[in-house]
Amino acid sequence: MINKNPREEYRNLTIRNSFMFNAVFSDHRLLAELLARILPQEHLDPNGIIIREKDDKQYIQARGVRYDVYLSSGTHLFDVELQIEQDRFLFDRAVYNASAMIQSQVHPGTDSYELTFKTYVIFICAFDVNRGRRLRHFTFKDDEGKNSFDKVNIIMIGCVSKENDNEQLKTFADYIMDPAKMPDDPFIREIEHGVELKRKDPESEKSYMDWMYERMKAVRETRIRDVQTMYEILMEDGYTHEKAVSRISGKFEITPAAIEKMLAESEDNR
Repeated sequence: MINKNPREEYRNLTIRNSFMFNAVFSDHRLLAELLARILPQEHLDPNGIIIREKDDKQYIQARGVRYDVYLSSGTHLFDVELQIEQDRFLFDRAVYNASAMIQSQVHPGTDSYELTFKTYVIFICAFDVNRGRRLRHFTFKDDEGKNSFDKVNIIMIGCVSKENDNEQLKTFADYIMDPAKMPDDPFIREIEHGVELKRKDPESEKSYMDWMYERMKAVRETRIRDVQTMYEILMEDGYTHEKAVSRISGKFEITPAAIEKMLAESEDNR
């Protein structure tokens, strides 16, 4: 749904918006503190963190993947994403993101598959992703349950959890669930100050408009491909054009006229 006043929408964004989350945590200090709360055992140096824009257009085109915060500390790669809505393929997507990060470490023309970086995919979820637990850490283990390969890691954080095993992480999770309730935590106050600064920044506002356009474009392109694929399968199965369009319309809850338009666009782009 398109907001009729996108500027007003931008000025009311909270940390629960993916763009705002990304913009605020482009601050190395804030990002280092967040990672320290999630992964205290890694002892990351804030000055060694490098945040860079990911040019993963092939992945965006294939799956609509967006990296919220992608960074390297020189020895680690992190994909940190804020997840607001539940998705039954969430873990599959985390595995997909990890595989893309692994692939980025393999250089064409070499026989070496050694991973240079320890890779983490971290999903911060505003719903119960872990069946009541605050944090679950997935990695490769052997058949005896021992950690046999720790270079690929997936971490799921459930912000709705009531667990108090990590008070600092709980404070951050509570803030994600309700940004209006400000806990007595200097780190959270810094994050909220960063949100306020971004809301007032014209350059950030323009970037948000561009981000929204690209996101909507990627979603539409993915939907057109899905419609075209289903249409081709149905036609191979002997459906008439009209029945195929009707079936796709019911599947995606889109009007037949919109389906016809998507099929025409798909044909034009071939």
